[in-house]
Amino acid sequence: MTGLLNRKLFFLTTFIILILVSIHPVIAQSIGETGLTFVAFSKNTFYGMNLGTTNGELRFRIKEKNKNRVLFIDLYTKDEFSTIAAMNDHSVFITYQNHFNSTNPVYLSPADFESKFGNLLFDNKRIPDPQNFSIDNNPLIIAYTNQLFASEFGKAFIVESLETSPIIFEKQQNWQILTSLPSAFTDVESGNGFFHPFQQKNRVESEIRKYISDFSLLDGFRVLQAAHPLESQTASVVFEPSKNQIYIVLDKEFEKIWMINLDGATIETFSGFDKYHKGNIPEIGITSSDLQILNFSNESLMDGVILWGVIIAIIIFLVTGVNYRHITG
Repeated sequence: MTGLLNRKLFFLTTFIILILVSIHPVIAQSIGETGLTFVAFSKNTFYGMNLGTTNGELRFRIKEKNKNRVLFIDLYTKDEFSTIAAMNDHSVFITYQNHFNSTNPVYLSPADFESKFGNLLFDNKRIPDPQNFSIDNNPLIIAYTNQLFASEFGKAFIVESLETSPIIFEKQQNWQILTSLPSAFTDVESGNGFFHPFQQKNRVESEIRKYISDFSLLDGFRVLQAAHPLESQTASVVFEPSKNQIYIVLDKEFEKIWMINLDGATIETFSGFDKYHKGNIPEIGITSSDLQILNFSNESLMDGVILWGVIIAIIIFLVTGVNYRHITG
Protein backbone atom coordinates (compact mmCIF):
# COMPACT_ATOMS: atom_id res chain seq x y z
CA MET A 1 0.00 0.00 0.00
CA THR A 2 2.80 2.38 0.92
CA GLY A 3 4.65 1.59 -2.33
CA LEU A 4 1.53 2.34 -4.38
CA LEU A 5 1.06 5.66 -2.58
CA ASN A 6 4.69 6.59 -3.19
CA ARG A 7 4.37 5.84 -6.90
CA LYS A 8 1.23 7.97 -7.17
CA LEU A 9 2.90 10.85 -5.36
CA PHE A 10 5.97 10.52 -7.60
CA PHE A 11 3.92 10.71 -10.81
CA LEU A 12 1.89 13.63 -9.43
CA THR A 13 5.06 15.53 -8.50
CA THR A 14 6.58 14.87 -11.93
CA PHE A 15 3.40 16.12 -13.62
CA ILE A 16 3.42 19.33 -11.59
CA ILE A 17 7.10 19.97 -12.35
CA LEU A 18 6.39 19.57 -16.07
CA ILE A 19 3.61 22.14 -15.77
CA LEU A 20 5.99 24.57 -14.07
CA VAL A 21 8.58 24.08 -16.79
CA SER A 22 5.97 24.82 -19.43
CA ILE A 23 5.09 28.07 -17.63
CA HIS A 24 8.64 29.38 -18.15
CA PRO A 25 8.59 30.86 -21.66
CA VAL A 26 11.65 30.64 -23.85
CA ILE A 27 11.52 33.52 -26.28
CA ALA A 28 13.11 32.70 -29.61
CA GLN A 29 15.16 35.65 -30.77
CA SER A 30 17.42 35.61 -33.77
CA ILE A 31 18.91 38.19 -36.06
CA GLY A 32 18.21 37.33 -39.65
CA GLU A 33 16.67 38.61 -42.83
CA THR A 34 14.02 40.53 -40.88
CA GLY A 35 16.60 42.44 -38.83
CA LEU A 36 16.90 46.18 -39.33
CA THR A 37 18.71 49.05 -37.60
CA PHE A 38 18.28 52.82 -37.88
CA VAL A 39 19.99 55.93 -36.56
CA ALA A 40 18.01 59.19 -36.26
CA PHE A 41 19.65 62.55 -35.52
CA SER A 42 17.13 65.12 -34.30
CA LYS A 43 17.03 67.30 -31.18
CA ASN A 44 18.11 64.07 -29.52
CA THR A 45 19.80 61.05 -31.09
CA PHE A 46 18.15 57.64 -31.20
CA TYR A 47 19.26 54.24 -32.45
CA GLY A 48 16.71 51.49 -33.09
CA MET A 49 16.86 47.78 -33.90
CA ASN A 50 14.39 45.10 -34.96
CA LEU A 51 15.67 41.60 -34.35
CA GLY A 52 13.89 38.92 -36.35
CA THR A 53 13.23 35.68 -34.49
CA THR A 54 13.94 32.11 -35.42
CA ASN A 55 15.94 29.96 -33.06
CA GLY A 56 17.65 31.71 -30.20
CA GLU A 57 17.41 33.99 -27.19
CA LEU A 58 18.59 37.53 -26.50
CA ARG A 59 20.90 38.44 -23.66
CA PHE A 60 21.78 41.93 -22.42
CA ARG A 61 25.16 42.31 -20.67
CA ILE A 62 26.94 45.30 -19.17
CA LYS A 63 30.70 45.29 -18.77
CA GLU A 64 32.88 47.98 -17.20
CA LYS A 65 36.49 48.60 -18.15
CA ASN A 66 38.73 51.67 -18.00
CA LYS A 67 35.88 53.43 -16.15
CA ASN A 68 33.66 53.01 -19.23
CA ARG A 69 30.53 50.89 -19.42
CA VAL A 70 29.34 48.99 -22.48
CA LEU A 71 26.02 47.28 -23.13
CA PHE A 72 26.38 44.16 -25.27
CA ILE A 73 23.45 42.44 -26.98
CA ASP A 74 24.03 38.72 -27.45
CA LEU A 75 22.08 36.17 -29.43
CA TYR A 76 21.92 32.46 -28.68
CA THR A 77 22.48 30.56 -31.91
CA LYS A 78 24.15 27.28 -32.79
CA ASP A 79 24.36 26.23 -29.13
CA GLU A 80 26.25 29.33 -28.01
CA PHE A 81 25.91 33.08 -27.61
CA SER A 82 27.19 35.48 -30.24
CA THR A 83 27.33 39.27 -29.90
CA ILE A 84 25.43 41.30 -32.48
CA ALA A 85 25.49 44.89 -31.15
CA ALA A 86 26.99 47.14 -28.49
CA MET A 87 26.79 50.72 -27.20
CA ASN A 88 29.10 52.38 -24.71
CA ASP A 89 28.27 55.13 -22.22
CA HIS A 90 29.67 57.75 -24.62
CA SER A 91 27.13 56.89 -27.36
CA VAL A 92 29.46 54.80 -29.58
CA PHE A 93 27.24 52.21 -31.26
CA ILE A 94 28.21 49.20 -33.40
CA THR A 95 26.14 46.49 -35.04
CA TYR A 96 26.28 44.24 -38.10
CA GLN A 97 23.97 42.26 -40.38
CA ASN A 98 24.71 39.14 -42.35
CA HIS A 99 24.04 39.47 -46.05
CA PHE A 100 20.56 38.62 -47.29
CA ASN A 101 20.20 34.88 -47.98
CA SER A 102 23.79 34.29 -46.88
CA THR A 103 24.79 30.63 -46.96
CA ASN A 104 27.66 31.23 -44.53
CA PRO A 105 26.48 33.73 -41.90
CA VAL A 106 28.96 35.30 -39.49
CA TYR A 107 28.42 35.06 -35.73
CA LEU A 108 31.05 36.65 -33.48
CA SER A 109 31.43 35.12 -30.03
CA PRO A 110 31.41 37.63 -27.14
CA ALA A 111 35.18 37.19 -26.84
CA ASP A 112 35.74 37.72 -30.58
CA PHE A 113 33.45 40.77 -30.65
CA GLU A 114 35.26 42.36 -27.72
CA SER A 115 38.64 41.51 -29.23
CA LYS A 116 37.65 43.25 -32.47
CA PHE A 117 35.82 46.29 -31.04
CA GLY A 118 37.02 46.48 -27.42
CA ASN A 119 39.42 49.38 -27.94
CA LEU A 120 36.76 51.38 -29.74
CA LEU A 121 34.10 50.70 -27.10
CA PHE A 122 36.13 50.98 -23.91
CA ASP A 123 38.58 53.72 -24.87
CA ASN A 124 36.75 56.07 -27.24
CA LYS A 125 33.98 58.64 -27.12
CA ARG A 126 33.49 58.79 -30.87
CA ILE A 127 33.49 56.48 -33.85
CA PRO A 128 36.29 56.62 -36.43
CA ASP A 129 36.17 59.38 -39.01
CA PRO A 130 34.76 57.76 -42.17
CA GLN A 131 36.99 60.00 -44.28
CA ASN A 132 40.04 58.37 -42.69
CA PHE A 133 38.59 54.88 -42.26
CA SER A 134 40.91 52.50 -44.07
CA ILE A 135 39.29 49.63 -45.96
CA ASP A 136 42.57 47.73 -46.37
CA ASN A 137 43.01 45.05 -43.70
CA ASN A 138 41.08 47.11 -41.18
CA PRO A 139 40.49 44.95 -38.06
CA LEU A 140 37.14 46.68 -37.47
CA ILE A 141 35.66 45.26 -40.68
CA ILE A 142 33.71 42.00 -40.53
CA ALA A 143 33.94 40.20 -43.86
CA TYR A 144 30.72 39.45 -45.77
CA THR A 145 28.50 41.63 -43.58
CA ASN A 146 26.97 45.10 -43.50
CA GLN A 147 28.10 47.13 -40.48
CA LEU A 148 26.84 50.32 -38.89
CA PHE A 149 28.98 52.67 -36.79
CA ALA A 150 27.29 55.62 -35.07
CA SER A 151 27.71 58.14 -32.26
CA GLU A 152 25.58 60.85 -30.72
CA PHE A 153 27.42 63.69 -32.43
CA GLY A 154 25.77 63.29 -35.82
CA LYS A 155 28.26 60.75 -37.10
CA ALA A 156 27.22 57.50 -38.76
CA PHE A 157 28.42 55.36 -41.62
CA ILE A 158 27.86 51.91 -43.08
CA VAL A 159 30.52 49.50 -44.29
CA GLU A 160 29.46 46.95 -46.89
CA SER A 161 31.94 44.11 -47.05
CA LEU A 162 31.41 42.36 -50.36
CA GLU A 163 33.50 39.84 -52.26
CA THR A 164 35.43 42.81 -53.60
CA SER A 165 36.83 45.65 -51.48
CA PRO A 166 34.57 47.02 -48.72
CA ILE A 167 32.55 50.15 -49.50
CA ILE A 168 31.85 52.99 -47.07
CA PHE A 169 28.55 54.88 -47.14
CA GLU A 170 28.43 58.06 -45.09
CA LYS A 171 25.20 59.49 -43.72
CA GLN A 172 23.51 61.71 -46.32
CA GLN A 173 20.39 62.63 -44.33
CA ASN A 174 19.69 63.06 -40.63
CA TRP A 175 19.27 59.32 -40.48
CA GLN A 176 20.83 56.10 -41.71
CA ILE A 177 19.32 52.63 -42.11
CA LEU A 178 21.11 49.29 -42.03
CA THR A 179 19.64 46.11 -43.51
CA SER A 180 21.04 42.84 -44.82
CA LEU A 181 20.86 44.13 -48.41
CA PRO A 182 23.64 45.67 -50.51
CA SER A 183 23.19 49.30 -51.51
CA ALA A 184 22.87 48.28 -55.16
CA PHE A 185 19.71 46.27 -54.46
CA THR A 186 16.73 47.52 -56.48
CA ASP A 187 12.98 47.64 -56.00
CA VAL A 188 12.52 45.29 -58.95
CA GLU A 189 14.54 42.58 -57.23
CA SER A 190 12.35 42.72 -54.12
CA GLY A 191 9.27 41.86 -56.16
CA ASN A 192 7.30 44.39 -54.09
CA GLY A 193 7.08 41.79 -51.32
CA PHE A 194 5.68 43.47 -48.21
CA PHE A 195 7.98 41.51 -45.88
CA HIS A 196 11.10 41.87 -48.00
CA PRO A 197 13.94 43.83 -46.30
CA PHE A 198 13.93 46.37 -49.15
CA GLN A 199 10.26 47.19 -48.56
CA GLN A 200 10.80 47.25 -44.80
CA LYS A 201 13.58 49.79 -45.31
CA ASN A 202 11.30 51.95 -47.46
CA ARG A 203 8.61 51.95 -44.77
CA VAL A 204 11.13 52.80 -42.07
CA GLU A 205 12.54 55.70 -44.07
CA SER A 206 9.04 57.01 -44.71
CA GLU A 207 8.24 56.91 -40.99
CA ILE A 208 11.51 58.59 -40.01
CA ARG A 209 10.80 61.45 -42.42
CA LYS A 210 7.50 62.08 -40.61
CA TYR A 211 9.08 62.52 -37.19
CA ILE A 212 12.70 63.57 -37.77
CA SER A 213 12.15 67.25 -36.88
CA ASP A 214 11.41 66.31 -33.26
CA PHE A 215 12.16 62.60 -33.01
CA SER A 216 11.20 60.91 -29.73
CA LEU A 217 11.36 57.52 -28.03
CA LEU A 218 7.81 56.68 -29.07
CA ASP A 219 8.64 57.70 -32.64
CA GLY A 220 11.47 55.18 -32.53
CA PHE A 221 9.06 52.39 -31.69
CA ARG A 222 6.61 53.63 -34.34
CA VAL A 223 9.38 53.34 -36.90
CA LEU A 224 10.29 49.80 -35.82
CA GLN A 225 6.65 48.76 -35.72
CA ALA A 226 6.19 49.92 -39.32
CA ALA A 227 8.90 47.50 -40.46
CA HIS A 228 7.69 44.43 -38.59
CA PRO A 229 7.09 41.30 -40.63
CA LEU A 230 3.75 39.97 -39.44
CA GLU A 231 4.67 36.31 -39.76
CA SER A 232 7.46 36.31 -37.19
CA GLN A 233 8.00 37.50 -33.65
CA THR A 234 10.51 40.26 -33.01
CA ALA A 235 12.34 42.10 -30.30
CA SER A 236 12.51 45.86 -30.78
CA VAL A 237 15.19 47.92 -29.05
CA VAL A 238 15.52 51.73 -28.97
CA PHE A 239 18.67 53.39 -27.60
CA GLU A 240 18.71 56.95 -26.23
CA PRO A 241 22.45 57.65 -25.92
CA SER A 242 22.07 61.11 -24.37
CA LYS A 243 20.56 59.41 -21.31
CA ASN A 244 22.43 56.10 -21.64
CA GLN A 245 19.07 54.34 -21.58
CA ILE A 246 17.95 51.39 -23.69
CA TYR A 247 14.28 50.46 -24.14
CA ILE A 248 13.11 46.95 -25.02
CA VAL A 249 9.86 45.53 -26.40
CA LEU A 250 9.40 41.77 -26.77
CA ASP A 251 7.09 39.97 -29.20
CA LYS A 252 5.56 43.17 -30.60
CA GLU A 253 3.86 44.03 -27.28
CA PHE A 254 4.56 47.74 -27.72
CA GLU A 255 2.43 48.67 -24.74
CA LYS A 256 4.99 46.97 -22.45
CA ILE A 257 8.44 48.58 -22.41
CA TRP A 258 11.47 47.62 -20.34
CA MET A 259 14.32 50.06 -19.72
CA ILE A 260 18.01 49.40 -19.13
CA ASN A 261 19.96 52.15 -17.38
CA LEU A 262 23.54 51.80 -18.59
CA ASP A 263 24.91 54.19 -15.96
CA GLY A 264 23.36 52.25 -13.09
CA ALA A 265 23.56 48.78 -14.68
CA THR A 266 19.89 48.23 -13.83
CA ILE A 267 16.74 47.15 -15.64
CA GLU A 268 13.19 48.18 -14.79
CA THR A 269 9.64 48.19 -16.08
CA PHE A 270 9.26 51.51 -17.92
CA SER A 271 5.63 51.56 -19.05
CA GLY A 272 2.61 49.33 -19.58
CA PHE A 273 3.03 47.10 -16.52
CA ASP A 274 0.62 46.84 -13.61
CA LYS A 275 3.47 46.73 -11.12
CA TYR A 276 6.86 48.42 -11.06
CA HIS A 277 9.95 46.24 -10.86
CA LYS A 278 13.62 47.18 -10.84
CA GLY A 279 16.71 45.05 -10.47
CA ASN A 280 20.45 44.97 -11.05
CA ILE A 281 21.73 43.32 -14.21
CA PRO A 282 24.02 40.46 -13.13
CA GLU A 283 27.49 40.13 -14.58
CA ILE A 284 26.39 37.23 -16.79
CA GLY A 285 23.57 39.39 -18.19
CA ILE A 286 19.80 39.12 -18.32
CA THR A 287 17.91 37.24 -21.04
CA SER A 288 14.60 37.77 -22.78
CA SER A 289 13.26 34.77 -20.86
CA ASP A 290 14.30 36.43 -17.59
CA LEU A 291 12.30 39.49 -18.56
CA GLN A 292 9.23 37.37 -19.17
CA ILE A 293 9.52 35.80 -15.72
CA LEU A 294 9.87 39.27 -14.15
CA ASN A 295 6.64 40.36 -15.83
CA PHE A 296 4.66 40.92 -12.64
CA SER A 297 1.72 42.36 -14.57
CA ASN A 298 0.59 38.76 -15.01
CA GLU A 299 -0.68 38.26 -11.47
CA SER A 300 -2.35 34.93 -12.21
CA LEU A 301 0.91 33.50 -13.54
CA MET A 302 2.93 34.55 -10.50
CA ASP A 303 0.21 33.46 -8.08
CA GLY A 304 0.11 30.13 -9.89
CA VAL A 305 3.86 29.66 -9.61
CA ILE A 306 3.72 30.39 -5.87
CA LEU A 307 0.74 28.07 -5.39
CA TRP A 308 2.38 25.18 -7.23
CA GLY A 309 5.56 25.73 -5.24
CA VAL A 310 3.60 25.36 -2.00
CA ILE A 311 1.86 22.23 -3.32
CA ILE A 312 5.18 20.63 -4.28
CA ALA A 313 6.59 21.41 -0.83
CA ILE A 314 3.56 19.74 0.79
CA ILE A 315 3.89 16.68 -1.46
CA ILE A 316 7.58 16.33 -0.65
CA PHE A 317 6.73 16.61 3.04
CA LEU A 318 4.04 13.92 2.72
CA VAL A 319 6.33 11.56 0.80
CA THR A 320 9.07 12.03 3.38
CA GLY A 321 6.59 11.44 6.22
CA VAL A 322 5.21 8.25 4.66
CA ASN A 323 8.69 6.87 4.08
CA TYR A 324 9.70 7.74 7.65
CA ARG A 325 6.66 5.95 9.14
CA HIS A 326 7.29 2.96 6.87
CA ILE A 327 10.91 2.70 8.03
CA THR A 328 10.20 3.23 11.73
CA GLY A 329 7.07 1.09 11.65
